[in-house]
Amino acid sequence: MKKHRKIFKIFLSLVLSAALAVGGFGVYVMWDNSRVVITNYTYETSKASPSFDGYKICLVTDFHNGKNYEKVIEAVKEAQPDIICVVGDLINMEDTDFSNAEKLLSGFIDIADVLYSYGNHEMHCENIQKMAQIAENMGVKLVNDKAVTVEKDGSRINIIGYGDDIYSDFTYHFEKQAQKRLTDLSYQFDNDELSVLLMHRPQYFETASDLPYDLTLSGHLHGGLINIEQIRTKILKEHFGTDKYCKGEYNNGDKKLIISAGIAKEDKIYRVFNTPEIVVVEIKSL
Repeated sequence: MKKHRKIFKIFLSLVLSAALAVGGFGVYVMWDNSRVVITNYTYETSKASPSFDGYKICLVTDFHNGKNYEKVIEAVKEAQPDIICVVGDLINMEDTDFSNAEKLLSGFIDIADVLYSYGNHEMHCENIQKMAQIAENMGVKLVNDKAVTVEKDGSRINIIGYGDDIYSDFTYHFEKQAQKRLTDLSYQFDNDELSVLLMHRPQYFETASDLPYDLTLSGHLHGGLINIEQIRTKILKEHFGTDKYCKGEYNNGDKKLIISAGIAKEDKIYRVFNTPEIVVVEIKSL
């Protein structure tokens, strides 16, 4: 009998320990999803003059008209960027009320100049003209298929927005059509000057890097949502067609890609080990 009681106590202890561990992990995941962190990168280049040494570009992606706009604005303000680039999926394709996105942009415009290029959700949204008007009325510059020149002390860099299109991640649309659009865009700026491409979907970085785009900034993949290798790989392959990219830095020759995990606080699935982030890229002149 005593032996049975001892076994029961051990079993009960294990069950309680497991419950505490699961509960503690759940609390951590909810807390982590409620945050917005700043992830910093340095981009070294000889194509930027000393005038742009220390110039900060803030990359914001995949907000999806969320409710955490105050924390996002707070993080961007803390980062003290020279320019803010919203690179797609500011909203959801089914949205008709853009109040959260409007509040986000309103906070941004008080911090720095804001450029906005579309992602796949904007392209599928029937009410996108309403969102575009809201953005333009507050001074946000839409840069879909446009090149913007930024000048400092007589020197220039170029920021180019690639507006997304209505196509699936599982098609060859980019190779057939979007490559031509990016080629046409490359004629809008001086290829000897530093060029920064805002392209929501990173899967086609290799194709874009064959063209005169030095630095590509992207989002779309949400960091794979659950940052545990086997699960992340499955999610990326099933939802985005490839697990070649996730978040962080990638290189192809002398061209660089930086992907943000985005700032959406997921409604249907929690991020795991994948905190919502804004990305800050600081240019270093060589």
